[in-house]
Amino acid sequence: MAREDAGKFRPGDTVLGRVLALKPYGAFLELPNGETGLLHISEISDAYVQDVHDHLTVGQELVVKVIDVNEEGKYTLSRRQVTPPEEEATRYFREAQEARRAIERRRETIQREASWRQIAREKQKALSTSRRTLQRWLQRARHLAADVAQRGEERERFYHSLDL
Repeated sequence: MAREDAGKFRPGDTVLGRVLALKPYGAFLELPNGETGLLHISEISDAYVQDVHDHLTVGQELVVKVIDVNEEGKYTLSRRQVTPPEEEATRYFREAQEARRAIERRRETIQREASWRQIAREKQKALSTSRRTLQRWLQRARHLAADVAQRGEERERFYHSLDL
């Protein structure tokens, strides 16, 4: 059964590991949960393996089966025991996870862009409201200035009519 979650793996679980280091006796792989496991040279292939470097490279991804977890939580892995359907299922599961993550990233990007558009619309609305408010205030100020000017003219006429 393919498992890619971040939990502990059990014997029999099939996982996708990445080769971290090659040693004369096998390879150390990083598992999806962040832990490492040993792929012994005898578990790399059904054929005799003289040199690990002939079959594996650092950074290579491999579908492996957990065959043992000791008391210290160290994983023993096998590539030989992985059946073709298990390998295919594990790779398909991994691709599905990557597609799901890509879709989720795209959804988040769209939401962020929508949020920015909403903020821009609200800002534009606030600016246009502010513009209308300023125009009303300016119109009131012009009316007040015109009233003051008219009263001033009336006062001047009144003073001139007094003939003092």
